[in-house]
Amino acid sequence: MKFIHMADMHLGAVVDAAHPWSDTRSKELWDTFTDICDACDREKADLLLIAGDLFDRTPLKKELERVAYLLGKLNRTQVVWMAGDSDHLRKKDIYASFAWPENVHFLSGERMDEAYFPFLDTSVVGMSYMSEEITDGIYDDLSPEINDTYHILLAHGGDEKHVPIDIKRLATAGFDYVALGHLHAPRILKREKCAYAGSPEPLEPDEMASHGVILGEITSAGTKLKFIPMARRQYKKVTLYAGDGSDTKGLLDKLRSVLAAEGMQHIYTVELTGSSSRTNEIDLEELYTAGNILEIVDGTHSDYNLDRIRDEHSGDIIGRFIDEMKDYPEDDETAKKALDYGVMALLGGLK
Repeated sequence: MKFIHMADMHLGAVVDAAHPWSDTRSKELWDTFTDICDACDREKADLLLIAGDLFDRTPLKKELERVAYLLGKLNRTQVVWMAGDSDHLRKKDIYASFAWPENVHFLSGERMDEAYFPFLDTSVVGMSYMSEEITDGIYDDLSPEINDTYHILLAHGGDEKHVPIDIKRLATAGFDYVALGHLHAPRILKREKCAYAGSPEPLEPDEMASHGVILGEITSAGTKLKFIPMARRQYKKVTLYAGDGSDTKGLLDKLRSVLAAEGMQHIYTVELTGSSSRTNEIDLEELYTAGNILEIVDGTHSDYNLDRIRDEHSGDIIGRFIDEMKDYPEDDETAKKALDYGVMALLGGLK
């Protein structure tokens, strides 16, 4: 029995709000979901397992209809899915009562529900969230019957507010596979026969791992799992040396070259490094035009002799400023940067 396991698609999310590419990224979530459906046909998957948070919030009717259309036209794949904390069910809303295609099995009950497929000898159990938080360990005491059926648990959570999960306990419960959602970074535990699929697309700047889905197969010989990348973009961090003599045009050309080599489709945090007293002359706003840049972090440091400057200006505002700033802890990076900028500005003002 072959399956694709996904989670945390967060359709409808506004990603990278206020950035020029935000609308495109929101559309790409739907494009990637379509790609996953295409992968089900290409891989001839028997099951598509969706472990919660398919939507970023309670979906609109038109969003449900769009998902139903995409899932309903799968060639052979049966779909089992549950609502997670972000798209949890509310009683008497259209979400809970929506009429899905025959191949889509929504585990919408307030208690553990089952989708059984006799032609696959496979049982999938799970339950949807009915609230944003579930603090009970609802999977702790689950155990499938011992028989010839393949048993899969569809689960969402893993922290104290969203179903604490004991991986070691689940590993000995008797399931042939545990399909997990909620954590956005993929994690495969082959020995335990369980995995977090992670979000198919990265959604936050700190999600720099590869993103995609899990392709799995269960046979009498055991469970095999493989990660398949699906994301159109990645969040990346690059460093750019900005020493003395650097100017805006030179740095912009250098940054464009770096981003072209890494991939212009990706989204970047750029850190300026080096020893420089001229970074205040660089137009950082101009550097943002090099590509999809979330943030430019000035990590440069000044190369002047602070003690010498203090001695030379002990009786004026520069000396007093240095004395005041030296009261801050040595590991206070914000204070260090303020000291650098302040001294450079005051020295420039005395020229």
